[in-house]
Amino acid sequence: MPRIAPAAEYDLAGTDDATRASLLAQASDDLAATGALPDDTYFGGKALARLGDLLSLARTLGDADLATRIADRLAAELEPWTVADGCATRAAKCFVYDDRLHLVVGKQVGFGAEDGNDHPFHYGYFLAAAGALAAARPDLVDELGPVMNALAADVAGGSGDALTALRVFDPYRGQSWAAGLAPFADSNNQESSSEAVAAWNGLALWAEASGDDELLGRAAWLLSNEAAAARTLWLEPTDLPAGYAHTIVSISWGAKRDDATWFSAEPSAILGIQALPLGPVSLEYLAGDPARVAENVADAGDTAFTGPLGDYVQAYSALGSPDAASAAATAFAARTTFDDGWSKSLALAWVAAVQARSG
Repeated sequence: MPRIAPAAEYDLAGTDDATRASLLAQASDDLAATGALPDDTYFGGKALARLGDLLSLARTLGDADLATRIADRLAAELEPWTVADGCATRAAKCFVYDDRLHLVVGKQVGFGAEDGNDHPFHYGYFLAAAGALAAARPDLVDELGPVMNALAADVAGGSGDALTALRVFDPYRGQSWAAGLAPFADSNNQESSSEAVAAWNGLALWAEASGDDELLGRAAWLLSNEAAAARTLWLEPTDLPAGYAHTIVSISWGAKRDDATWFSAEPSAILGIQALPLGPVSLEYLAGDPARVAENVADAGDTAFTGPLGDYVQAYSALGSPDAASAAATAFAARTTFDDGWSKSLALAWVAAVQARSG
């Protein structure tokens, strides 16, 4: 597979001063507008990763004061999650070991995580947030390490770990599977190929920041395989049967392929779940075929940008052409609501990075 390098920061070196100043001002506003973070392992992890992305953006743009403020907030929010025996004294924002299923699980879960569902999606967000924080504050690695290494072992353990090696990853298919116990006639499945890619990128960022070279090598292998699978099996398949009337596959099963999601029948959600969370690593695998990007967006219909996850679809559309990127920049400048794992500054930074890459 082509090697995909883990990435936490955009290349914004050529961005003009006005754009940089605007991004920093918006990032500061986004930080100020961040309310209480959720207690569960999916939305809680997603919110932590959002702070990590804001931290990386502030560091990329060289604003030390903003980076310090974001890092302070992120450190405070991560702290309860990283207490190894935290669940002994509270019922939220903590992890335990399930000795029946041999999994690391949170006390507050969602989407069936107590049965092993979606673990790389959930824990990838935590690992990405910890990686961003540890890169800014290496002195916190030892504090973050016990729980983050347990999460890493849960989703991507090696042969020497106590938990099952590569429990969620299928080397034959070159992809991960989302359902823990897979109680389906059509075998296992995976919906969000992009969250799977983000999980291995987060794993790599944590491994790099914590100095674990063996884990970093495994994470880069997982990332590269998953990114290739995301394109060839979900976003840009070339072997769809004649009766399949769409350009992407949104849920890939062991025994079938679906144009659907678990949460919405809207076309914007069907495409958007293959894009979130957009970040620097997304540019390394989503930007390869502008014509196919435009085709996928067109297949999402008239509500592609206004339906559920429409902000991610419009951001993805920016990869289709310079005109689409300009349209996305204009739309995001006026937009007031974004997915809870994203923000206005992160959306504008994405478009700036797309334009810098193509220009």
